[in-house]
Amino acid sequence: MDAILAELLGDAKPIAIVVGILGSLALCYPWVRKQLREISDGDAIRTAADALRKELGELLDKEQARVATLTTALEEASSQVRGLRAENGSLQADIAALRREVRAMVRICLSMRGAMQRTVDTGDCSPLRLWPDLNPVEPEPAPDRPSA
Repeated sequence: MDAILAELLGDAKPIAIVVGILGSLALCYPWVRKQLREISDGDAIRTAADALRKELGELLDKEQARVATLTTALEEASSQVRGLRAENGSLQADIAALRREVRAMVRICLSMRGAMQRTVDTGDCSPLRLWPDLNPVEPEPAPDRPSA
């Protein structure tokens, strides 16, 4: 190795070697700097990507928890709506039955009024006597008493 250096440098002193090394470093400096910057940028990008992944993961977890909560609330509301619809159907049936009863009672009241008006006009009570025969009073059933 010394022979090769002696052949290349000739009678040059070690200062030439130092100057040669410094010159090559000066020529290589832009390339070395670029490589170090790329390494630094790559590390920064990896660090930022990891931080973003972590933050997005946390946001995703929060959103998934919110979706689960909303899904549960929606299922509860849906079951309540189904229950209310069933109750509404039975209430509508009850309302229809009550309307029929009210219509029947109105017809009875109107016929009683007509009979009373005829009685007042004619002085004849026979239509009123006929009324209890046509509409007998139904006895109310006695309540069942539990045996003691």
